[in-house]
Amino acid sequence: MSMRLGFVILAHTDLHRVEELVQHLSSEGCATAVHIDKKVPSVEFDRFKQAVAHTDSVVLSKRTACEWGEFSLVKATLDASAELLETFADVSHVSLISGSCLPIRPVRQMKRFLKRNAGTDYIESVSVKNNYWVKDGLNEERFTFYFPFSWRKQRRSFDRWVNVQRWAKIKRKIPQPLVPHIGSQWWCLTAKTLRAIINDPKRPYYDAYFSWSWIPDESYF
Repeated sequence: MSMRLGFVILAHTDLHRVEELVQHLSSEGCATAVHIDKKVPSVEFDRFKQAVAHTDSVVLSKRTACEWGEFSLVKATLDASAELLETFADVSHVSLISGSCLPIRPVRQMKRFLKRNAGTDYIESVSVKNNYWVKDGLNEERFTFYFPFSWRKQRRSFDRWVNVQRWAKIKRKIPQPLVPHIGSQWWCLTAKTLRAIINDPKRPYYDAYFSWSWIPDESYF
């Protein structure tokens, strides 16, 4: 089978490092879609855009203002993934990484590994019922409570609202047949799997549900 590796990069700082990462991946024949947080000043974004403009294997996705623990990170990932697959139809595998990542092994080794395991998706996935992945904080309540407040910027309101929901015994219905799992935000999926997620007819329903969940980037995919 043909093998072309694609990367989705989520970045919000040190764009000169992101530029180096993009150039390195491009030199290895990889396609990249870069999402730059909308909170990054326009002058910095324009400088980065100009720096990678001559690179044919990179596309910049629609920008979203991202907030830790909120659905905006999922939206940024979905938008960049869709842009990557639409622009580079020959991509067979997609790896999600941050702008702070740097390959410590040759990209060609990763390509060979994925080619030997062509139909396999790599994603950490732990059932919330096992209750060992989350060391401190909310577990099943991530999926059954509503989270309209920012944990970082509105911590007091966040904690109070969690306590109110516990007191009121609020429990959102989890979409069937989903079984809540948690894992690392970062993954490497086949293009087939990623397209199935992006084009799922029930995606608007799932998106609406996860938009009220907490840290959905660790569970959505």
